Amino acid sequence: MNELVLNRPKEQIYRFRSYSIIVDDKHIADLQNDSQQTLSLDSNEITIQAKVGRLSSNAKNFEFNDKKNLKLNIQGNRYYSKAFTLFGLLLIAEIGSEYLLDSFQTTISIIHLLTLLVAFYVIYTITFGKDSWITISKTS
Repeated sequence: MNELVLNRPKEQIYRFRSYSIIVDDKHIADLQNDSQQTLSLDSNEITIQAKVGRLSSNAKNFEFNDKKNLKLNIQGNRYYSKAFTLFGLLLIAEIGSEYLLDSFQTTISIIHLLTLLVAFYVIYTITFGKDSWITISKTS
């Protein structure tokens, strides 16, 4: 039997939701925030994918080593979670700048531009980038 060790480090985004782990098109586990699970599998090669809601990772292929174990780190994409935080802060700045910075039109224009750019990134993430939301990497 081959041993698959799944590790999910502590993260802020989706900290209250578990990642659904799918190996060879079969659901095998739910991985909670800041947890580790060890699973026994029969095959020497696996295709693994993680999902949370409608967001997921790309399906990745891995082979077990000579010691018959494989350690994987599964975590949310750290850039996406920072983009959502930045978007929220820019929206607050956008609303506040309308009332507080009436005489600083250049500052207001820069805030509008930044909010628009981050909004496009967030929309891309939710629509086209939904399959790269979670990253799966091999650890030593």
